[in-house]
Formats: sequence, structure tokens, C-alpha cells
Amino acid sequence: WLAPASADKDTPALAVLDAILSAGKSSRLYDTLVYDQQIAQTVFSSGPTNAQPGLFYVGAVMAGGKTAQQGEAALLAQVARLRDAPPTAAELAEAKTGLLADAVRRREEIDGRAFAIGYALLTDGDAARANTNLADLQAVTAADVQRVAKKWLADDRRTSIRYLPESARPAGETDNTPVPPKVASVKFDGAITTLAPEAERQKIPAVAAPIAAVLPSPVEKTLANGLRVIVAKSSDLPLITADLTVRGGASADPAGLAGASSLTADLLTEGTKTRGAVDIARQTEALGANLAAGSGWEASSLTLSVIADKAAPAMAIMADVAQNPVFKAEELDRVRAETLDGLSVAYQRPGSLAAYATAPVLYAGSAYGHVAGGTPGSLPKIKRDDLVKLHSAAWRPDNAVLVLTGNLTPEAGFALAQTAFGGWKKPAAAPPALPAAPTGYKPR
Repeated sequence: WLAPASADKDTPALAVLDAILSAGKSSRLYDTLVYDQQIAQTVFSSGPTNAQPGLFYVGAVMAGGKTAQQGEAALLAQVARLRDAPPTAAELAEAKTGLLADAVRRREEIDGRAFAIGYALLTDGDAARANTNLADLQAVTAADVQRVAKKWLADDRRTSIRYLPESARPAGETDNTPVPPKVASVKFDGAITTLAPEAERQKIPAVAAPIAAVLPSPVEKTLANGLRVIVAKSSDLPLITADLTVRGGASADPAGLAGASSLTADLLTEGTKTRGAVDIARQTEALGANLAAGSGWEASSLTLSVIADKAAPAMAIMADVAQNPVFKAEELDRVRAETLDGLSVAYQRPGSLAAYATAPVLYAGSAYGHVAGGTPGSLPKIKRDDLVKLHSAAWRPDNAVLVLTGNLTPEAGFALAQTAFGGWKKPAAAPPALPAAPTGYKPR
């Protein structure tokens, strides 16, 4: 759809609409197309962000076996919902909280602040809009969202684009893209600028005195259950990041089950004993928090980013996710299908293929000689019990370190850690040892 310029009065409402559609796993597009209907592997939308009038668009990358027509119909149905009725109060609050939290995250570093000021100057014509834009977002009402959906996202104002594989081209049809016309070369007759002789050039400014770096001062403590906690005040912005890292990653994958540790991490946020996958997404995003898990070769991690005054409830969800995942069969099947769909796309890219081949070739015969994220041959073999065993072995307090940074004191950080993770019980057996490193290699 055509959309207004960034400085337009409707842009804040369109930004909130954009967030309601696609910001996070509790968004309407993800909840419907990816989680519920399972017809898409990825969904997205984008509001106007340019100085000139631009575009508002929604889109989806379809899951295996699903058609572009299915995706288009589902996308348009969600847009129509926002034209026909305003969003709920909970959706509106979650979208605005998330937008505010994202703005704070972008301004945590000096380049992010500089970008916000420069962007406001160039797109809105006023650097001060970097501050007032946040207030404009918070002033958006549910009626505003419905109003701009009706005004800008009408059915008769849209263009649909379908990207299809070459195999979907009808038999006998040829590429009818016009051949670009040949244009005769034109001799350049403009002025040619050359460098002045070195003696005539401006001198390079003298090197100034080095700026003394002010680094965070980490403070460490070990809880009674063996969890190592490190706290470092790193910012004056109202933002806290918590990262829980455990020893154990793809190098611990059982033989023939490449991708097991990766799937274990992916499923942490997909359901616990007391929260379903949708509950985790909605509760986390309602706090303006980001909660994500991942796995590397030798470690797996769970990372939380949250506004400081929402840290306690967000860390309670984080602790639940780390300690009590249930690995439901239906969630395993869904995430596995999404992973396989992603591989089917990645296998069409030479760079991805080369990356997948590297570890099996270089580290053959060792715990590192397989594809960390799994393959179409290994992923279907992974069962729920495999994930339960990997989680039980690695995700334990005496095998983990929790790092807290942001606008908090060591005392406040240790208190958050104790409240959230102090009840995490340490197993009687010793933590597992890391697999042996590949032989024939020396650290540089």
C-alpha cells in the first residue's frame, strides 16, 4: 500500500499497527500464520519510515507445501480485522510498550543516539523529533489504529507481489521481461578533479590525547546452588540485560542426532509446566521484553532484555523457561518443520551449503564433525526424550553463569538472581564434561 511520509500525523498510528501485526511471537501475523495455521515459516510487516511518501507492506515466506495464494489470503484477513474493529486494550498496550523498549535499546550506545537524532533531522526536518516521536507513539489510541487501517490499507489501494520458484512457471511459458535497450556511449566532457600535489594538500590533524575508557566493574557471587552470577552496571538508561549461559552445545549432540542441542534451545521458550508457548510470548512481550534462546558448539544460552522496572516479572519467566521446559510433541513437530523449511531455502544458497560442509569435513570423527543445526536426515530422528536428556544434563545451576548488565547495582542484580534462580536445585551428580576437542589442531 502507498503510505505517508515519516513526518505525517498518521505515522505514529501506523507504527503501532505495524507492531500489532508482526512484532514478536504474540503478534497477529505470527500467531495466526506461523503458530496456529502453520502455513508460513516467516512473517513481516513494515510501516512508513522515509522522508518522502513510501510504503506499508505485509508479507510471509510460506512453509513447505503451502501456496502464495494461501499466504496472501491469510495476510489480507488480518489486515481486514484491523479495518473492521480496533485492537484490544492489551494489544495496544503491548505494542506501545514494545516500541518504547526497542527505542531505548537502540539508544543504549552512542551511535544509536546519533542515528536517532540524525534520522529525525533528515526525515522529519527537526532533530528534536527524536524525543517527541516517543510521546506521539504513546498517545496513539485503538481508534487511531483502526482509522489509519481504513484510510491507508484499503483493498483498492494495494499491490500484491508473489515470489515463486522457477519450478512453478507454467509449462511452455517463457520469461517475457523486456530486454533493456542498448544505449550508445556518451563521451564525458565535464571537469576532471585530480589530487593536488602532496606538498599542497591540507595536513592531517595531529593525533589528540587518547580518551580514557570507562569500563564496567563486574562483581561476582556464587549462589548456594552453584550458579555463578556476574553483575556489571554498564548504562544509565533504564534497561537490563540478563544472559544465562550453560556448558553444553552442539558438541554434545548424540551420534546421528545432529541438531539436538539446537532444537533443545529453540524449544525452551515454547512451553513450560505452567506456561504454554503463546503464554510465554504474550507475557514477555507485554513487559516490552525480548527473550530468546540459542545454541553454539560448546554452550547454550537464554538472553533477556527488559526495561529496568519490569525486570523482576521478566526474570521470573526467564527462570521458568530455563528450568521447566516440557518439550511438547506438537511443539517439537512444529519447530522441527520450521527448521526443515529453513534448510530447504538455505540449501539453495552456495554460501550456506559451504558453511554446512565445513565442520563435517574439517572435524570428521570428532564431536564437532557434524552440522550444528541439524540436517534433513538427522532432524526427523530426534525424539522428545533426546531433548529431555540434553536439558537435564546441561541446564543446571552448577553448570551455568548468569550475567546481568545495564542500569543496576551489584546488590540489585544479586537480589534479582536470588529471587529468580535461588530455588533452582543442583543435581547430586557432577556436571558433564565437555567432549574432547578435535585432534591435530593447536590454539593460535
